[in-house]
Amino acid sequence: MKKGTLQIQETIFMDAPAHKVWDVLLDAPQLVHWMPAVNEVLEWDQSGEKIGSERKCRATLAGRSGTINERVVAHLPGVSIHYAVIDDTFGMSKMFNNYSFELSTQNSHGSTVVTSRTYYDSKNIFVAIMNKLCMQKKFKKVISSMLIGLKSHAEKQK
Repeated sequence: MKKGTLQIQETIFMDAPAHKVWDVLLDAPQLVHWMPAVNEVLEWDQSGEKIGSERKCRATLAGRSGTINERVVAHLPGVSIHYAVIDDTFGMSKMFNNYSFELSTQNSHGSTVVTSRTYYDSKNIFVAIMNKLCMQKKFKKVISSMLIGLKSHAEKQK
């Protein structure tokens, strides 16, 4: 899969060791506890998150309920994991090519810095304009709430 253009990058500091953050990130059923948009993890690889693993979630985005299917396309254990959106019912795959996101961690004196990067390319000029005017801001809110949820959940795992 080709990586799209970097559109959004957000970073958050967590008062939790990296291995606790990774325990949360690599346990797909825990998504409902820290990703506000996810209502239910419908399918996931029981053997864990690794390259080629897929998961399907029921989610609510912008007030709409739907599903999103993701595949792990890169994973450096303890460093980063990269998911590609392979299908969704929200219309993202109709508007964007190469939609993916990556979560990476850095140790910081017993705590962890987590960075989220979101990549995609607009399929046409209209979508590119809408992306700059409003969609990027909406995606950024979803990502910020995800990172805050991850922080809260990981810090409880101590």
